[in-house]
Amino acid sequence: MIPSFPTLHRLIRLVCGLPVSTAETQRSFSAMTWLKTMLRTTMREAWMSDLLLLSIENDLSATVDHETILNDFRDLRDRRILI
Repeated sequence: MIPSFPTLHRLIRLVCGLPVSTAETQRSFSAMTWLKTMLRTTMREAWMSDLLLLSIENDLSATVDHETILNDFRDLRDRRILI
């Protein structure tokens, strides 16, 4: 049978043939579970979100110059968190 829309038919066949993977999602949830187990609920949500992002994107964060970050943090004046 010849479809009425051959380009659309070809696109659907290509999409249906793509492998589906949930590895990235599972890795994210695994990192979140590990992080929550280690630190539990002693931190704010924003801080936990930042740490989780660093954990998930560890290959990118490995290329960051830590000395520059530490110097920038040292130069900050007010580091207190208002409760």
